[in-house]
Amino acid sequence: MSIIAQVRSKRESLAQTFREYPRLRSLIVEDLYPDDVHFIYELLQNAEDVGATYAKFTLSEHTLTFEHDGTPFDADNLFGITNIGDGTKARDLDKIGQFGVGFKAVFAYTDTPHIWSPTFSFKICDLVLPYEIPSSPALGKLTRFDFPFNNLKKPPAAAHAEIARGLSDLSETSLLFLVDLQSISWSVSSADPVELKRIKHSEHHVETLRIVNGQVVATSHFLVFDEVVSGLQKQRVAVAFQLSLLPNVEAFDSKQPLAKQARIESAEPGRVAISFPAEKEQSGLRFHLHAPFVPELSRASVKDTTANQPLFDQLAARAASALYTIRDEGLLTADFLSVLPNPQDVIPVRYQGIRGAIIHEMNAFPLTPTYAKTHAPAIHLLRARAPIKGFLTEEDLEFLVDYEGEPPIWAIGATQRNSNVDRFLTGLAAKDWDTQQFVETLWNKLSNRQGDFAPPANIEPGDVEKWLANKSAAWHRQLYRLLWEYLNGSAANKTKELEKLKNVRIVRLVDGTYTIGGKCYYPETSAQDDVDFPQIDSALYQTEGNSIDDQAPRKFLDEIGVRRIGEKERVERILNRRYERNAFAPDISDIDLFVSLVEKQPEAAAIFRDFLILKRSDDKWGKPSQCFLDTPYLETGIKAFYDSFGEKAARFPLADEYQNAGIESGRLAKFCKGVGVQTALEVVKISCGSNPEWAYLRLASGQSTYSGTDCDYMIQGLRQALKHPSHALAMLIWETMCSLPRSPDYLSATYRMNKSNDPRYARSQLVHDLMAAEWVPQENDRLVRPSAATRDLLPAGFPFDPGSAWLKAVEFGQDSVRNSQSHQQREADARKMGFGSAEEAEKWKMIRDLGISPDEILANINRNKPVAKPKQSVPNPSRRKQGVLDEAEDAPDVESVRRERSIQQGVSEVTARAKAYLRAKYLNSDEQLVCQCCHDEMPFKLPSGDHYFGAIQCIADHETEARHYQNRLALCPTCAAMYQYAREVDDAELRRSIVDLGADDQISAVEIPLRLAGRDVALYFVGTHWFDLKTLLHP
Repeated sequence: MSIIAQVRSKRESLAQTFREYPRLRSLIVEDLYPDDVHFIYELLQNAEDVGATYAKFTLSEHTLTFEHDGTPFDADNLFGITNIGDGTKARDLDKIGQFGVGFKAVFAYTDTPHIWSPTFSFKICDLVLPYEIPSSPALGKLTRFDFPFNNLKKPPAAAHAEIARGLSDLSETSLLFLVDLQSISWSVSSADPVELKRIKHSEHHVETLRIVNGQVVATSHFLVFDEVVSGLQKQRVAVAFQLSLLPNVEAFDSKQPLAKQARIESAEPGRVAISFPAEKEQSGLRFHLHAPFVPELSRASVKDTTANQPLFDQLAARAASALYTIRDEGLLTADFLSVLPNPQDVIPVRYQGIRGAIIHEMNAFPLTPTYAKTHAPAIHLLRARAPIKGFLTEEDLEFLVDYEGEPPIWAIGATQRNSNVDRFLTGLAAKDWDTQQFVETLWNKLSNRQGDFAPPANIEPGDVEKWLANKSAAWHRQLYRLLWEYLNGSAANKTKELEKLKNVRIVRLVDGTYTIGGKCYYPETSAQDDVDFPQIDSALYQTEGNSIDDQAPRKFLDEIGVRRIGEKERVERILNRRYERNAFAPDISDIDLFVSLVEKQPEAAAIFRDFLILKRSDDKWGKPSQCFLDTPYLETGIKAFYDSFGEKAARFPLADEYQNAGIESGRLAKFCKGVGVQTALEVVKISCGSNPEWAYLRLASGQSTYSGTDCDYMIQGLRQALKHPSHALAMLIWETMCSLPRSPDYLSATYRMNKSNDPRYARSQLVHDLMAAEWVPQENDRLVRPSAATRDLLPAGFPFDPGSAWLKAVEFGQDSVRNSQSHQQREADARKMGFGSAEEAEKWKMIRDLGISPDEILANINRNKPVAKPKQSVPNPSRRKQGVLDEAEDAPDVESVRRERSIQQGVSEVTARAKAYLRAKYLNSDEQLVCQCCHDEMPFKLPSGDHYFGAIQCIADHETEARHYQNRLALCPTCAAMYQYAREVDDAELRRSIVDLGADDQISAVEIPLRLAGRDVALYFVGTHWFDLKTLLHP
């Protein structure tokens, strides 16, 4: 009996089973392989498994023929192809599907496949029964399969159409991961024959061709990196990167380097193959993968099983190791990075190990492209935009940047933001170090806030200046161009960055030293050696060109404050030479030059404010803020105000010498106004906290927020001046009040908790001060309170308007009204009912009409009980001033400082001293620690029972802050944040307000107007704190 007959005899019982259970045949043929033409890949796989190099399909209307030149059939193959689910895989595990269930897919199209091999010729019936057929010697060593379309469930026309479509779908990648099979061809009826061909140019370079009717119509190039699967010597994993020829290359030349002819490009999408493409498997990568995965039954996707994990791990390692070859081939470029997986790619979990392995390898080993066209580990690289990379060399980076191990170098950059190249570089361990960080380094080392410990820690400020000094003028021009482009381009906050650069010593002078922009000038041939006008090296900005790039250095120098030497600058030189306290040699004749400058440049008035430029009537020289203007230069009446202070006056009139200085009075007066000399009584905005009606205002409904209103008005020093009234002072006050505009309403104080609740109004502090003093002149030179005055007794020169709002506010003449019979009756009735006055009774009636009960009022009072403000006066100003300057007066004792450091761990010695000092100043009699800004009790206490508060630097003066605890404010956390980050009054103006307040040195408390976060507030100082701080700021 022949071997074919033996096999048929052995399979007869199986065939009988299929006859009895036809649904079983359907399950095997149709359900296991739902893809109609997947058997094409099964046939090709079988050819690969038997070592075929050539395979060919021929499709006619009624038959499909398949031929290959692989090893002929043997007995094992015959048993395998006629069995179900047990080919020869049990003995050859690295065969994915040799003639087992996979081959049974052909029975969807044929009932009797015919096979001719040099060893056996047979046909198969009933799925499993082989029958001998005549051999075909003409085939020689080829193996041939014929599949007649005789399955009754699949008409020949449908079979032909489906198989024709399946063959046309074969792509060049079908051969990519095969080892032996090098050619697949097919012909379909009368259509042109097609061949897919694979050519291996080198160990990794593979080219595939598509040939139609003998003509090459498409070629594809790949770099394929494979290795044997551990334990499966005939199976391999592989990673394939797609290549594209460069635009000037028509065909690949094996004699030329690959990098000069091609580049790696993204495969869209990257395919996963199990020898042949698994059509439904998605890796999310931009390159191809192959492994002998355990597939789903359809082989269209990879099965989710732990058995596949070692293959994923091996693919990850192979993808990472391939980078070295790609680098050595010259193909690991910026373009190639777009092919690699970046952190923003959506990649299934089981493929993420590939991304992780690639990133790890490029971080740790010399694989990441650099700006210098080399490769280095990403952990040693710096990322930046192109301009600075072309400017700072690797030697500069080694000097400027802190590092451990290898010195940093520039990474290659992406040409487009948010591209795949940019995303991949962002995912590496390279550090961002761009122009912003460069500016920060210059700021740390070359500004007034420089520090040896500020980064980079490996260099000192002097080292940076030497580094700059060794650079050429052309390099400096490039530096200024870089910084100008940064300020006007990528800088996130131009104002902040410009302010930094204004204070960095990067401008080189003609003598080779460096300074900041605001302290130097463009050169003039007549003043090259003028020490008062340090001049920059003209080579830093002068070029022969006129392009934007050529102009950028000069524009940058303009922005950071470099100026031409003009009249203003010459006046500044005079001020610095002769009007500084430490070099004081004033000349009254300079006033002509000063006046002339301000007439031409009104904005230049600001340069005079901090200099002692004006001679006063007391034969001393003072700042504009220490002077006032009156007769004979301008009729203002201000003298009467300051005369009331006597020797304690904070301002003085100009000296008489100015009458002979050759300056017309009108010009002099205009100059004085411009530079800040007082020419009128000034009404200032303050907080309501010092208003006599504060207890009433504070009862405004709602919760206090910073959308509320806290607005009052006063004339600084008016209350003190009214203690020494005069006819002239009365005239000044009268004229001032008559000239007040309707808006803002200086006569009212307004307090509102928030925008959602109604405000409360009261008389302003200005009105209260005027009401309380006897200053209004009457006949016989009598001075009375406004309420006691009458219109008929006013002297000449005091215009009276009965409808004037301010006169009504100060209750002018109301005493006579109150003394009328009807008024007295109302007052008597009110007192009988227990009220203090008729006016008080009327207010209680209004409250009742609003539906508010006494209980509600009492509850609100208890909730909003005003916090008592502490007060401290200076008994002996001259002695205390000397004590403050000697750092002895009122210094906190050692125990107090030690306690503060125990209350809040980690505070500095200066802060602890400041907290001890402030706690003693602002703790009131009710043991409440009061915030100097919101005037309320500090919001919470620490576990120690002590109030928490911030000791915030008042004036941002580095030297004062370091030495003097009096230059601190006691602020609650909210006010501290606003003071530090939302203060709208600069240090210079705040300093003037403190120093030039004009209050008596023995005053018990003062308020300094301030604006925080769009809101007017007042800094509250006890008298001793104000005096101490004033002494430090103006010794």
